[in-house]
Amino acid sequence: MKLSEIKNRVDIAGWLEQEGKTGLGLEVGVQHGFFTHQLASNWKSAKRIYGVDCWKRQENYDDACNIPDRLQLRNYRGAIERVRDLDVTLYRMMSGEFRDLVGYTNEVFDLIYIDSNHSYETSLEEFHQWWDVVGVGGLLAGHDYVDASTHLGDYGVKRAVHEFMKGRQIGGERLHVTSDNNDASWIIQKRGDDIH
Repeated sequence: MKLSEIKNRVDIAGWLEQEGKTGLGLEVGVQHGFFTHQLASNWKSAKRIYGVDCWKRQENYDDACNIPDRLQLRNYRGAIERVRDLDVTLYRMMSGEFRDLVGYTNEVFDLIYIDSNHSYETSLEEFHQWWDVVGVGGLLAGHDYVDASTHLGDYGVKRAVHEFMKGRQIGGERLHVTSDNNDASWIIQKRGDDIH
């Protein structure tokens, strides 16, 4: 399967497996852990998969998933249970805190999938924050490739993706957006000549 043939985010694990990627994976924004479970179940050759989520209500952030802390705790416990038998480690913290931990270990990732705060500002910040630890040939990807204000919240992911690519001098032809309209994931593969 070519990268351009990935139809939805579940296909990413199959692509990583097919490409012989045996490194680390990270999902930023785990919520219930459904995608974390799918990723770990289908990317069997991964060294380890991490999931990071603050699992707490964030002030001044309009999103249907930004629910009260007691419900966040329920989601956290559900995610723990969902990945219990898989090679997954969950961290309950902000992605920047986890990024600091990664910086100390010099880890390199084959996949970083971002599905957290969907605001333009936070999305752009996270893309820049994680790009440097994606290994050559690895993927920086994410969910909700949308710019919209809806009943679900304010989304600025699409704009942030394009602004990120422009700032990193990544040509638009390198962006793959999944064809499954219910998924709306975006994917960029890192090359050896990408600026850091």
